[in-house]
Amino acid sequence: MGPSSNPKRWITTLQQALEPMECVCSGSLFTRTRVCGKPNCRCATDPDARHGPYFTWAHRDRDRVIHHILTRNQAQLVRTAILNYRAIRRIIARWDRDSTTVILAQKTPKS
Repeated sequence: MGPSSNPKRWITTLQQALEPMECVCSGSLFTRTRVCGKPNCRCATDPDARHGPYFTWAHRDRDRVIHHILTRNQAQLVRTAILNYRAIRRIIARWDRDSTTVILAQKTPKS
């Protein structure tokens, strides 16, 4: 449904899409495994025996990129929050495009 059919109902639909989103954050989530460096450790010769996974969240804070090491549970929350953030950006982009359509479709008064 687009704004031209019923703008008020369309805006309510967008608001309802945003309502269940508890956490929202930008950035990227990385999953890594590591080699410990001990020559006798299995990780030195077997890539499947590497240590981890370790979860790292990178995001911008002002002009700096901040990295956080996360637990598995925190990583799941951040993953959901990043997906929410991206969904909100898509909703806002559509809202912007469709609002332009609604505004330009308004009849201008004759002078």
